[in-house]
Order: sequence, then C-alpha cells, then structure tokens
Amino acid sequence: MSQQVWVTANSHLVNVRQFGVSFPGVFDYLAFYPLDRKKKQERTDAEQAEWLSMMQACVKISKQYNNFKKLDPAIIPTTLYGHNIRTDIELPAFCSTEGGGGIIFLNEQCAALLKQFRLGETVMYPVSFFDVDHHQLVNDQRYYILNLSSG
Repeated sequence: MSQQVWVTANSHLVNVRQFGVSFPGVFDYLAFYPLDRKKKQERTDAEQAEWLSMMQACVKISKQYNNFKKLDPAIIPTTLYGHNIRTDIELPAFCSTEGGGGIIFLNEQCAALLKQFRLGETVMYPVSFFDVDHHQLVNDQRYYILNLSSG
C-alpha cells in the first residue's frame, strides 16, 4: 500500500463564486434569494421571520458541512444557482460558493481525477448549473458538490 499523501493549499478560497444551492425540504434558495435581496427594514414581519428561519436552516447545514459530516443524501442539492451567467462561462475546476456555507464544487474533470482515489466517507454529488434570472440551464456541463466527510 502506498504511503503517499496528496496535499494542496486552500486554493478554493480564492475561487469563491456568488452561487447558491437549495437543500430539499430544508433550505430553498429560490425562495430565500428575493427575501435576502431586500434590506431588513423593507421586509414585512412575516418575511423577516421567514428569512430568519431560512438563515437558521442554512447555518445548521453549513455547520454540519464545514465540520466534515456526511450530509443526508435526501437533502443534497441537485442544482447550483447563479445570476446573469454567460453560457460560455468557464468555472475553475475547484471552487466554493460564497453563501450557504462555502459549499465546494468541482467540474467534471476534477471529479474524475478524485474518483481515482479511495475517498473514504467523502462523496461527490452531481449538480446542474441554473441561471435564476434567465430561468434556464447555463450549459450542459455536469458539476459536483464535494461532501468531505469523516463519517
């Protein structure tokens, strides 16, 4: 058995993108985004309560994700949301979302490379890339959410 260990600097920290994700049944980015764009004083009391509830759900998932816990497959995002995205955009091979706890996502080539190794409890989940403002898929490329997990 090889004793080699691969390491890298946290280069994904410089590849942060303004994208969002939904966690089915827990956090709905498409409902959250319009509320979040409003300033607190512009929200009604009901909207503020809904925004706060959504933020708490997002923080709970973010803590779990950032503590390297395996996420429940039932709540794994299936779509990466962007805003006014060009269809010719080339995302970095390895980057993370700005909101939603810094979810790491990979392009197809990076995922293929990582799949060559034993990843233990770490899992990659496929996501499509959707432009919220244009109501369409950005491209037909497949991306992956990386759920680094110690169990």
